[in-house]
Amino acid sequence: MAQDMDLSVAAQEILRPHNGENATPSQVSGSRGLLAKLNHLQEASLCRAAARLSAFLEDLTPFLFVLSYFVVSVSLYIVLPDSIITIFWFVFLATNFYIAASVVTEAFLSVAPCRDARKAVCRIQERGWVFPTADDQLYTLDIVIVAYLPNEKDIIIDRTLYALNEIIYPRDKLRINIVYNTPKPIEPLETELFNLTGKYSNLRVIKVQNSTSKADNLNHFFTINTGSDVMAIFDTDHYPHPYGPRWAMERFHSNKKIDIVQGRCIVLNAGDSPLAGMIAVEFDKIYAVSHPGRAAMWGFGLFCGSNGYWRTDLLREHKMDGEMLTEDIDSALRAFKKGCVAVHELNAVSYELAPITLASFWKQRLRWAQGWAQASTKHVVLTWNKAHEGRRRSFVMRFGVLSLLLIRELSYYLVTQYTCLVFSLVVLHFPKTPAGLGRLVFFQYPLSEWLFIISITSLFATLWITYRVKSEFITLKMFVVFTIFYPIYLVFMATMGLYGHARQVDYLLGLRGLLVLESFLWIFLQTFVPAVVKGADSTTGRTYQVILRKTLSVLFWNENLLYSFFIILSARTICISFIARSTKTEVAGAVFRRALRLWFPVALSLAITYAVFSATGIAYIDEYKRISGNSSFETPYQIPNALAYFNSVFD
Repeated sequence: MAQDMDLSVAAQEILRPHNGENATPSQVSGSRGLLAKLNHLQEASLCRAAARLSAFLEDLTPFLFVLSYFVVSVSLYIVLPDSIITIFWFVFLATNFYIAASVVTEAFLSVAPCRDARKAVCRIQERGWVFPTADDQLYTLDIVIVAYLPNEKDIIIDRTLYALNEIIYPRDKLRINIVYNTPKPIEPLETELFNLTGKYSNLRVIKVQNSTSKADNLNHFFTINTGSDVMAIFDTDHYPHPYGPRWAMERFHSNKKIDIVQGRCIVLNAGDSPLAGMIAVEFDKIYAVSHPGRAAMWGFGLFCGSNGYWRTDLLREHKMDGEMLTEDIDSALRAFKKGCVAVHELNAVSYELAPITLASFWKQRLRWAQGWAQASTKHVVLTWNKAHEGRRRSFVMRFGVLSLLLIRELSYYLVTQYTCLVFSLVVLHFPKTPAGLGRLVFFQYPLSEWLFIISITSLFATLWITYRVKSEFITLKMFVVFTIFYPIYLVFMATMGLYGHARQVDYLLGLRGLLVLESFLWIFLQTFVPAVVKGADSTTGRTYQVILRKTLSVLFWNENLLYSFFIILSARTICISFIARSTKTEVAGAVFRRALRLWFPVALSLAITYAVFSATGIAYIDEYKRISGNSSFETPYQIPNALAYFNSVFD
């Protein structure tokens, strides 16, 4: 806004007459300077507008991909024959049954760790909170609180004072480290933070210059030799339980082979909104049930980003990968690759804040979904590659990684495809009664009845176990609401996973993605609604179809536009190489590589087309043209032999 005002002022100065007098050289020079400023501001405004448009297109493309995914899936199930629908029905129910069985098995295996944790608390209470390890024998602990100051400026002082005054641990063995970054100075807050170091000798405040992420902050801190034995990582919104760090340290002392201890995270603001209540129940299910259950089932634990404790030597060598969206999951999987031992300590509790609005929840979980997709793609090789030297990776652990990385990512498609299948059945055979809806959705086949009943039983068993170990902020009402809306929540989370996958394919974000969608629209509409396509042979149709053809077809499903952009993008690819290195060899190489890259997708498309036509024939195309009266496309000609195919190249 301020720059736009500057632009207006500059224009007024240039256009203002000089009181009827001839302009002096200084006035002319000043006008030229103002004109140059005006041109500069105009260029800056255009650049900002282009950047905003580019960002909008990049955000729009994943949404359109996911939307088209649902539309195409439902449309496909509507036209498929019943025999194929039956196969899909059993595939989706069987895979969902596997997922439900895995979840309930993890839940039952979590009962023992939860019981052991509760017994440990009772024993310590009976001893007057005297822990097995003497204070003078405890490891030196660095608690690292990572902050992005603009977002956490309102809570950073409070969390710092809490960590300094409330955590119960020997003062000479505890250091609190505030590691933060900020794009601009925030005063007097930063001065207040640094002034606290004069009052508390075990406080260290570090401002990381040129940092843009949590990973940058941590990697900078890892370069400092603090002399600690263990480092704990916390996000700024966390309140560690006063005894939380002590419980984690006891795990390290109990077993020298343990490299990482992950604590339990509990949502503090569960009552702030219905969404926060749902997230609070979900966190109890994840941290108190799924994580310890999975560790018992598959033989490995995971660092989860916050409330995690690492041996210092390991973490300083390990570092965080700043290229990853979820550097915590990446670091956990890299530690697993090295053969590090990670355990879950349920008594090492930390309280955190959950999003209370749908917008903040969407932003958080979308980053998680995209980060998990990125980490899964990178680390799925752990399923089959060789273990780290001197370490053993059993078949059970490998299958656990496969389930965590690959099957979990595929579950997004299984859940959404089952949803699309059910929706298509409801559209085709809309029930007249609630009982009819239940039979249609759940009880179409005898075997599916059993799979559905077992899956529902597994769900209720998992939720019952979660309720038995719920945190103090969870009410019965929250659990009831979570149970009722859990199926919808699963579909929502699966959709978010698809959205994360779409954003991960950065090659198709923006213009390329829009052109892909426009190509699909052009083919789809020319086949089924030719009257809305400019240049189609069948242009007679209803009034709205003619209006769509005359208004939207030029921009959104135009064959000539698509061909033109194909040439433009190919030229752009070649020119980028030439600009980077202006030589004849570079241009020739770019043209040659472009041609080679196009061969593979074209060959794959032709192979799929050949396989489909060989299996189904092409007679139905003529039948469809006769029934629909659509003459906008021709029936493919099947080449009878290899010689005719060779001759067709020169035709």
